[in-house]
Amino acid sequence: MMRIKKASNVLLTLAGLFLLSSCKKTVDYEHEPANQVTSYKVAVSDGYLYGSINNIDNTITLYVPFYYELTVVDPEITVSVGAALKEEILPVPITDTAVYYTVVGSDGSTRKYKLDIEVQKIGVLTVSEQSSATYTATYSPNENIEVGGMLNTVDIGKVHVSLVNKITQKSTALSGDGTSAYTISVGGNNTAYVGGLRIPGTLDTGLYYIRVKVYNDSVQSQYPIRLVYTQPQLLLLNPTATVGGTFTIQSYNTVITRLNSVSGVIDGVTYQFPVVSQTATTIVVSVPATFKAGSYITTFTVLFNGWESFTTTTTLAIT
Repeated sequence: MMRIKKASNVLLTLAGLFLLSSCKKTVDYEHEPANQVTSYKVAVSDGYLYGSINNIDNTITLYVPFYYELTVVDPEITVSVGAALKEEILPVPITDTAVYYTVVGSDGSTRKYKLDIEVQKIGVLTVSEQSSATYTATYSPNENIEVGGMLNTVDIGKVHVSLVNKITQKSTALSGDGTSAYTISVGGNNTAYVGGLRIPGTLDTGLYYIRVKVYNDSVQSQYPIRLVYTQPQLLLLNPTATVGGTFTIQSYNTVITRLNSVSGVIDGVTYQFPVVSQTATTIVVSVPATFKAGSYITTFTVLFNGWESFTTTTTLAIT
């Protein structure tokens, strides 16, 4: 019995020594990286928007509800203690997809983050169809067009409308016509309408799709519209010219095609006003050299080949 007890004491002593040596070991926990973005936030009208930081993919995703109508974001960025950003913190256009931030840690290590800005919308971007499988809407170059759809914004500066040639796929941006208000309005079912858009007078006739881009999303109509030349309409109201000079006749919601000549009747006498130059939207004519300074009530006639003539009576002022 004494031998068994002594053996037990020996075993207990060895176990104690083992436990004691185990307690003396220190656990080496993994250190937090010294090169991280720890916070990314953007001030808005009612607080802050916070970016979601992914240190595995090294991305920062900022979700921006569309109703803030932001054009740029001006971030506030914090990084690991002792670290610094390599780049200057600048405002970022909301459509910019090539923004990166490089964090240099206190230990000299670096980490590069990509910024992704996601605009949260009411629904999928759409454009209202103006044509169908059995009907093709027609317009003339230099005519106004209204475009509608689910645009997820009421900021006209964020909506970009263009026409895409069905054959060449060339895209032509539309902008305001310079006279009507280039605006956006909201109708039923959150459909927005962009008005005051002018189809460029330089576009060729043919089929064109309507394309709308808002933020980084774009959508194109399923069915194209058709551009056709129509009877030219002109604006000629009280033109002014110097002796022997020129004046300009403007088109109105059409383009000028098949021009033949410009003449004017003053006191029963017909005078030719030679065409100096012509574009899709203007005619520049010269005043006959025999005209002296004065005010002339003139009946102008513009002749076209294949179109009806344009006639108007107005006052021609020669200075």
